[in-house]
Amino acid sequence: MSGSSGGGGGGIVENDQIACNLLRFETRITSPNAAIIGLLSVGAQLHIQIAAGSIAQEIQVVTHSGQIVGGLLHIRAQRLRECLLAGTNYKATVRALNNGQIEVFVEPA
Repeated sequence: MSGSSGGGGGGIVENDQIACNLLRFETRITSPNAAIIGLLSVGAQLHIQIAAGSIAQEIQVVTHSGQIVGGLLHIRAQRLRECLLAGTNYKATVRALNNGQIEVFVEPA
């Protein structure tokens, strides 16, 4: 890209301006399913989806077999929801497992 040499901003982009194919962030899984945590390992690939029948369109992290691992909350969650609804698929890669906390890196699948 060429062009803008203007000042300000410092590279900060509003959530709604991030292209779906560029949306990436690190976060923790919320309300993790204790029965699933023991089955996970660092490097495991998980799917991200909108909860079926959820009026609030909650974001879920699930295993390949469809078991719910937990939810996702992040400052970019609204943009992620929009991209999921628009048809972009995302995955969450387990980065760390610590005392029931699951840290993941979210990116397009």
